[in-house]
Amino acid sequence: MYFYCYHCWSDFEENTQKCPACGKETASFSGLNFEDKLICALDHPERLTLQRVVWIIGNLRVEKALPKLSILAGKGHDFIILFEIINTLHKIGNSEAVEILEKLSKHNSGMVRKYASETLLRIQDENTILKISKCHD
Repeated sequence: MYFYCYHCWSDFEENTQKCPACGKETASFSGLNFEDKLICALDHPERLTLQRVVWIIGNLRVEKALPKLSILAGKGHDFIILFEIINTLHKIGNSEAVEILEKLSKHNSGMVRKYASETLLRIQDENTILKISKCHD
């Protein structure tokens, strides 16, 4: 069985208290709840793992991941990861997620700007539909 350090993402074969690569403590990771482990995994260097983590966060609507997603979006240049972040922000859909989408609608990349802007419009449309349906109840 392999273990991973959530600080440097090195892998090692034995369950130790400290990472053999970076020397940081690893035991507390097992005490974290699933959502906190997902938030730690947002630092993972491997693209597919990071994409999967962002997707899971979106499906679970983990609002406490938004500050870390905001940082990741702000320094992100990988279109795949940025698009997955936009999808996740749409799924979460709260005001903090909308703020991050508004920042992404001003991103350097035209593709990211367009997708973030379209997502903001979808959220507005969904909110309008909700308001209309509540009026008819």
